[in-house]
Amino acid sequence: MEKKASDFLPNERIELSSGIYTLRFSKYWQEKLLRDEHIDALSFYRKIMLGEEIEDQVFKNTIGSIFFGMINSGQKQYSIKEAEDIVELANKEIGAEMLQTKIVYALNAAFMTQEQYEKFKDLVEILKQSDDEETLKK
Repeated sequence: MEKKASDFLPNERIELSSGIYTLRFSKYWQEKLLRDEHIDALSFYRKIMLGEEIEDQVFKNTIGSIFFGMINSGQKQYSIKEAEDIVELANKEIGAEMLQTKIVYALNAAFMTQEQYEKFKDLVEILKQSDDEETLKK
């Protein structure tokens, strides 16, 4: 069985004035959300990656539940109220778009295989190190 990138990746982090929060979407939370809330995180992730339209309220509820699972995959456990406060602060300090991007990055880590992640890392390194348009095309 191929290892998922989330088995070996460092966690995605959100740094706010109230602290540093770790986002990691574990298999446990993926199954818990599906079982308890009928939220299929993998299906949601695929829709995001394909650019499909998602009703605004469904998007907010789903991403909120996934965020709650992500911050509770670490050592510290947060209540729903604490998670809401973190989201509110994050929206003020880093903006809603950056917060959603961080959540999607954590989902990438959860659903990529190790091979996909290695290719992803190579691509990121190329993009970071090269301003040469010809190199970027390769």
